Amino acid sequence: MLEAEEDQMNAKRLVKTFKELVEIDSISGNEEKIHSYLKDVFHSLGLDVREDDSMKRTKLGANNMVATLKGNTKKKALFFSAHTDTVIPRKDIQVVEQDGNLYSAGETILATDDKSGIAIMIEAIRCLREQSIKSGDLEFVLSPGEGIGLIGSCKRWSSRQSHHRKSNTFYV
Repeated sequence: MLEAEEDQMNAKRLVKTFKELVEIDSISGNEEKIHSYLKDVFHSLGLDVREDDSMKRTKLGANNMVATLKGNTKKKALFFSAHTDTVIPRKDIQVVEQDGNLYSAGETILATDDKSGIAIMIEAIRCLREQSIKSGDLEFVLSPGEGIGLIGSCKRWSSRQSHHRKSNTFYV
Protein backbone atom coordinates (compact mmCIF):
# COMPACT_ATOMS: atom_id res chain seq x y z
CA MET A 1 0.00 0.00 0.00
CA LEU A 2 1.32 3.44 -0.90
CA GLU A 3 1.38 5.77 2.07
CA ALA A 4 3.07 8.98 0.99
CA GLU A 5 1.88 11.18 -1.87
CA GLU A 6 5.34 11.16 -3.44
CA ASP A 7 5.10 7.36 -3.73
CA GLN A 8 2.16 7.57 -6.12
CA MET A 9 1.89 8.01 -9.84
CA ASN A 10 1.59 11.58 -11.05
CA ALA A 11 -2.02 11.71 -12.32
CA LYS A 12 -1.61 15.04 -14.12
CA ARG A 13 1.49 13.82 -15.94
CA LEU A 14 -0.27 10.54 -16.79
CA VAL A 15 -3.22 12.41 -18.34
CA LYS A 16 -0.84 14.70 -20.24
CA THR A 17 1.02 11.68 -21.64
CA PHE A 18 -2.25 10.00 -22.58
CA LYS A 19 -3.45 13.12 -24.41
CA GLU A 20 -0.15 13.35 -26.30
CA LEU A 21 -0.42 9.70 -27.35
CA VAL A 22 -4.07 9.96 -28.41
CA GLU A 23 -3.42 13.04 -30.52
CA ILE A 24 -0.84 11.15 -32.61
CA ASP A 25 -2.63 9.54 -35.56
CA SER A 26 -1.81 5.83 -35.76
CA ILE A 27 -4.47 4.06 -37.77
CA SER A 28 -3.51 0.46 -38.54
CA GLY A 29 -0.75 0.51 -41.16
CA ASN A 30 0.28 4.09 -40.32
CA GLU A 31 2.05 3.67 -36.97
CA GLU A 32 5.33 5.39 -37.84
CA LYS A 33 4.59 8.64 -35.92
CA ILE A 34 3.60 6.91 -32.70
CA HIS A 35 6.66 4.63 -32.86
CA SER A 36 8.95 7.62 -33.40
CA TYR A 37 7.37 9.39 -30.40
CA LEU A 38 7.73 6.27 -28.23
CA LYS A 39 11.36 5.71 -29.22
CA ASP A 40 12.13 9.30 -28.18
CA VAL A 41 10.30 8.89 -24.85
CA PHE A 42 11.94 5.57 -24.04
CA HIS A 43 15.41 6.84 -24.95
CA SER A 44 14.86 9.96 -22.80
CA LEU A 45 14.03 7.66 -19.87
CA GLY A 46 17.24 5.68 -20.38
CA LEU A 47 15.73 2.52 -21.85
CA ASP A 48 17.43 0.39 -24.48
CA VAL A 49 15.20 0.35 -27.60
CA ARG A 50 15.38 -2.34 -30.27
CA GLU A 51 13.24 -3.11 -33.29
CA ASP A 52 12.82 -6.20 -35.40
CA ASP A 53 12.58 -6.09 -39.19
CA SER A 54 8.93 -7.17 -39.46
CA MET A 55 7.87 -4.09 -41.44
CA LYS A 56 9.48 -5.64 -44.54
CA ARG A 57 7.06 -8.56 -44.28
CA THR A 58 3.97 -6.87 -42.87
CA LYS A 59 3.99 -3.62 -44.90
CA LEU A 60 2.79 -1.86 -41.73
CA GLY A 61 3.95 1.60 -40.72
CA ALA A 62 6.46 0.38 -38.14
CA ASN A 63 8.43 -2.57 -36.82
CA ASN A 64 7.78 -4.27 -33.51
CA MET A 65 9.68 -2.49 -30.76
CA VAL A 66 11.09 -3.64 -27.41
CA ALA A 67 12.16 -1.06 -24.84
CA THR A 68 14.11 -2.51 -21.91
CA LEU A 69 14.62 -0.97 -18.50
CA LYS A 70 17.62 -2.87 -17.13
CA GLY A 71 17.25 -4.13 -13.60
CA ASN A 72 18.64 -6.68 -11.20
CA THR A 73 19.20 -9.90 -13.14
CA LYS A 74 18.63 -11.93 -9.95
CA LYS A 75 15.02 -10.74 -9.87
CA LYS A 76 12.29 -11.92 -12.21
CA ALA A 77 11.96 -9.94 -15.41
CA LEU A 78 8.54 -8.53 -16.32
CA PHE A 79 7.30 -8.36 -19.89
CA PHE A 80 4.53 -5.89 -20.86
CA SER A 81 2.86 -5.78 -24.25
CA ALA A 82 0.67 -3.23 -26.04
CA HIS A 83 -0.32 -2.41 -29.58
CA THR A 84 0.24 1.00 -31.14
CA ASP A 85 -2.40 1.15 -33.86
CA THR A 86 -5.99 2.34 -33.62
CA VAL A 87 -9.11 1.66 -35.64
CA ILE A 88 -11.06 4.03 -37.87
CA PRO A 89 -12.57 6.57 -37.25
CA ARG A 90 -9.30 7.68 -35.72
CA LYS A 91 -7.80 10.76 -37.29
CA ASP A 92 -7.32 14.21 -35.80
CA ILE A 93 -8.56 13.26 -32.33
CA GLN A 94 -8.86 16.08 -29.85
CA VAL A 95 -9.25 15.22 -26.18
CA VAL A 96 -11.64 17.14 -23.95
CA GLU A 97 -11.43 16.88 -20.16
CA GLN A 98 -14.74 17.41 -18.37
CA ASP A 99 -15.59 16.66 -14.74
CA GLY A 100 -12.47 14.55 -14.36
CA ASN A 101 -13.25 12.42 -17.41
CA LEU A 102 -11.69 12.40 -20.88
CA TYR A 103 -13.77 12.44 -24.05
CA SER A 104 -13.30 12.81 -27.78
CA ALA A 105 -14.16 16.34 -28.90
CA GLY A 106 -15.50 15.24 -32.26
CA GLU A 107 -16.77 12.42 -34.38
CA THR A 108 -13.85 10.11 -33.63
CA ILE A 109 -13.07 7.38 -31.18
CA LEU A 110 -10.98 8.39 -28.16
CA ALA A 111 -8.38 5.69 -28.91
CA THR A 112 -7.97 4.55 -25.33
CA ASP A 113 -7.26 1.05 -26.69
CA ASP A 114 -4.29 0.67 -26.31
CA LYS A 115 -2.90 4.15 -25.71
CA SER A 116 -4.14 4.22 -22.12
CA GLY A 117 -2.01 1.14 -21.44
CA ILE A 118 1.01 2.72 -23.10
CA ALA A 119 0.55 5.90 -21.04
CA ILE A 120 0.46 3.80 -17.87
CA MET A 121 3.66 1.99 -18.92
CA ILE A 122 5.44 5.31 -19.44
CA GLU A 123 4.22 6.70 -16.11
CA ALA A 124 5.29 3.52 -14.30
CA ILE A 125 8.79 3.82 -15.79
CA ARG A 126 8.99 7.46 -14.70
CA CYS A 127 7.90 6.56 -11.16
CA LEU A 128 10.38 3.69 -10.91
CA ARG A 129 13.16 6.05 -12.00
CA GLU A 130 12.14 8.94 -9.74
CA GLN A 131 11.67 6.74 -6.68
CA SER A 132 14.74 4.57 -7.36
CA ILE A 133 12.63 1.41 -7.12
CA LYS A 134 14.67 -1.69 -7.92
CA SER A 135 13.21 -4.48 -10.02
CA GLY A 136 14.26 -7.12 -12.47
CA ASP A 137 14.52 -6.24 -16.16
CA LEU A 138 11.32 -4.69 -17.50
CA GLU A 139 10.56 -5.18 -21.18
CA PHE A 140 7.91 -3.18 -22.99
CA VAL A 141 6.91 -4.75 -26.31
CA LEU A 142 4.95 -2.56 -28.72
CA SER A 143 3.44 -3.97 -31.88
CA PRO A 144 1.68 -2.37 -34.85
CA GLY A 145 -1.22 -3.84 -36.81
CA GLU A 146 -3.28 -5.34 -33.97
CA GLY A 147 -6.55 -3.83 -35.21
CA ILE A 148 -6.31 -5.60 -38.56
CA GLY A 149 -5.44 -9.09 -37.36
CA LEU A 150 -2.52 -9.05 -34.89
CA ILE A 151 -0.21 -8.70 -37.87
CA GLY A 152 2.73 -7.08 -36.05
CA SER A 153 2.78 -9.40 -33.06
CA CYS A 154 2.44 -12.48 -35.30
CA LYS A 155 5.62 -11.48 -37.13
CA ARG A 156 7.52 -10.46 -33.99
CA TRP A 157 11.14 -11.49 -34.01
CA SER A 158 10.58 -14.18 -36.60
CA SER A 159 14.29 -14.07 -37.31
CA ARG A 160 14.91 -15.19 -33.70
CA GLN A 161 16.35 -11.88 -32.57
CA SER A 162 14.74 -12.26 -29.16
CA HIS A 163 17.00 -12.44 -26.14
CA HIS A 164 14.46 -13.13 -23.40
CA ARG A 165 15.67 -14.99 -20.36
CA LYS A 166 12.93 -17.60 -20.58
CA SER A 167 13.64 -19.20 -17.21
CA ASN A 168 13.34 -15.98 -15.24
CA THR A 169 10.71 -13.92 -17.09
CA PHE A 170 7.14 -13.24 -16.01
CA TYR A 171 4.85 -12.21 -18.89
CA VAL A 172 2.11 -9.64 -18.19
